[in-house]
Amino acid sequence: MTVTLLISLVITAVSGTILFAMEGQGPLANTPIALWNDRWTVYIHHFFSDLTLGLICIHVVGVSMTVILKRENLILAMINGKKSRKDSES
Repeated sequence: MTVTLLISLVITAVSGTILFAMEGQGPLANTPIALWNDRWTVYIHHFFSDLTLGLICIHVVGVSMTVILKRENLILAMINGKKSRKDSES
């Protein structure tokens, strides 16, 4: 899930930067990329931005369900990098 989110986010960011350059702004404004006039870039950006939002929602629901069902504090584990062990599990 994390790798899929990262790949989707990178594609969204790159296509957004290309779109920004096509408008004559941003770090790629004075490059050959700024001369592109391709509608596919817009479609790719919209698809992957929607996909990224969907994956984020699925991820948040999954973490919430794990917290509720397993009674594990995964959010604290994500912050400090330590997952608590239950003594009853061996």
